[in-house]
Amino acid sequence: MSEIIDEVNSFFPQFSEAVSGMCSEHVRSSATLAGNLVNASPVADTVPLLMAVNAVVHLKGCEGTRSIPVREFYHGYKQTENKSDEWVASITIPTGEYNFIHFEKVSKRKEVDISAVNSAIALQISEGMIKKASMACGGVGPTTLYMPKTSHYLEGKRMTEETFLEAYDIIRGEASPIGDVRGSADYREAVMENLLMKHYLAYESSQEADGHEE
Repeated sequence: MSEIIDEVNSFFPQFSEAVSGMCSEHVRSSATLAGNLVNASPVADTVPLLMAVNAVVHLKGCEGTRSIPVREFYHGYKQTENKSDEWVASITIPTGEYNFIHFEKVSKRKEVDISAVNSAIALQISEGMIKKASMACGGVGPTTLYMPKTSHYLEGKRMTEETFLEAYDIIRGEASPIGDVRGSADYREAVMENLLMKHYLAYESSQEADGHEE
């Protein structure tokens, strides 16, 4: 994981930042991205970003090779697509399709802590309109969830606060959080909605920093 931070930073800095805040340097020096995926934690910080950009897992095994989108890799809690005789050979991360990508997590500590809820969004924005959208959330179901209805709802809409507020009802219907030691079901649902708005606010901040609006 430590090597990944440097290797992807030039084309996927959001991923590098997420990995940097996941765990201690000691753990990152021995942990792997493939292990993080196959472990199938519903709050793994790498998975929402990989789902948002539609990354693909390439599996090898006794019967040959096959490729599975990360969005389709999980079938239930700790249930993954790979068979017992298959391993993750590589992961393809598409680039260039989205001009705004953002990741947020909520945890007791900002860094080196397990997320209660995390979320990633990838948007293709042109002339103030959302041409393409892709969103995923962790911690609100038995696996990290790709949000197809919310993603579809955002497409064709103006990139405004109102659009994201209206999407609350959509995203609420795509997840059924359960409570645990890191948060109640109601808390997780509220955080999921709040992170949706934080994605929008991050975009607004990026436009202000660049000195223009899309």
